[in-house]
Amino acid sequence: MKKIWVLSLVIASLTFAAAPVGEKLNFAAPASIPQTTRQMQRPGFWISLNPLADRVVLNAADVQHFNQTLIANGLVKDVLSMSSLDVQVSSAQIQKEIKKFSRGDYFDHEGKLAPRDFFSRIEDNIVLDNMEDQRPRHAFVIQQCDQRLLPTTDILTAEPFDFEFDEIQNSSLDAGTAVVVFQETLDEQWVYTQTAASAGWVKKENLEFVSSDEFLNQLTAKKFAVVISAKADLYRDRERTQFYDNVRMGMRLAVNGVHADSVEVAIAPRQSLFIHRRDINMGYLTYTPRVIIEQAFKMLNAPYGWGGLNGQQDCSAFLKQVFSTVGIELPRNSSEQGQVGELLGSKGQIETFKKATAGITIAQLKGHIVLYLGMVDQQPYAIHAAFAYRETAGATDQTRVVNRVIVSDLSLGAGTKKGSLLDRIVAIRAIK
Repeated sequence: MKKIWVLSLVIASLTFAAAPVGEKLNFAAPASIPQTTRQMQRPGFWISLNPLADRVVLNAADVQHFNQTLIANGLVKDVLSMSSLDVQVSSAQIQKEIKKFSRGDYFDHEGKLAPRDFFSRIEDNIVLDNMEDQRPRHAFVIQQCDQRLLPTTDILTAEPFDFEFDEIQNSSLDAGTAVVVFQETLDEQWVYTQTAASAGWVKKENLEFVSSDEFLNQLTAKKFAVVISAKADLYRDRERTQFYDNVRMGMRLAVNGVHADSVEVAIAPRQSLFIHRRDINMGYLTYTPRVIIEQAFKMLNAPYGWGGLNGQQDCSAFLKQVFSTVGIELPRNSSEQGQVGELLGSKGQIETFKKATAGITIAQLKGHIVLYLGMVDQQPYAIHAAFAYRETAGATDQTRVVNRVIVSDLSLGAGTKKGSLLDRIVAIRAIK
């Protein structure tokens, strides 16, 4: 029995599940991330360290102006003002993605290099001629779906069997998301869509097409709710007994009626569903450090999902969802989020964090982004959606997979070839 128990413990320490030959194995991270305590897993711990926790950062008018600035700088899109010019821009983007994938070395689900005919079939399904006369169409997502960089459900990875990172996956869209449609495949199965923050292919069956007036009316509805739970269930009936789908934090939904503890919301002009009152706020939350910290901690330990795989969230989607609850529409990717707000510093200097306001400050790393929580023992801490971190193991590094939203100090990864989170920071910005 003792030998069996020891063997089980060893197996449990690895992310292993009948892996194909050649698939890389990583070590699982401990339940408690190094340098963190039980108290640090609660929002109140960080709020108590923040003397500005309840100071309003931006009022409603300021938030609106902030978002308009992001649109003007090209960091997010105004889906209400898309035109034929954007159709041509989308055509160029589609061609760029096809070239990028077809000229690179990517691996299929068997760990083999994707053959040329894989891309030929995709190209043959896309027609980009005579785009000048086309007009964008309007639609709403009616069921959570993936947004892909190529019109296919097949996966491509940069390394063999690295299935957690499907390079074709761009984002995932919740029911109720407004999209502008620019292109459709010949088989009529896929359409190329633009949201306020991302562009890519989605299955046509997941959309309800609407008129431009219906599109405008729903997006500008004065009575709306914002999802404030990490995930909220949608039901077909007022009694909430017939499950439909779920939506994630930050989704804005037009309100059609309030019935006791159920709120009737519209995911499309002709499709109403019901959501529990506790999962939403009528209108946006007030933008304070306390609100942002509390919203972020509602997602603590939520699973990580690259590009929204499996209906989860990666590091940038995590921040986007949290800030959406106060009405701020961050860009989708960490590289663009690192251009938003007031620049406090271009390197991970501890002195910069000491002067920063916790709860509204983000730190961008190459390929990652975190929300600053505060200082403990002269070390900055953050909450972030992480897949893994590295640690030293003798003369080499080993990877510890966390695969969830965590609290950590920024010394995580110190001593490894890649360096600590603090060492890798390229921008520190206040979202204001």
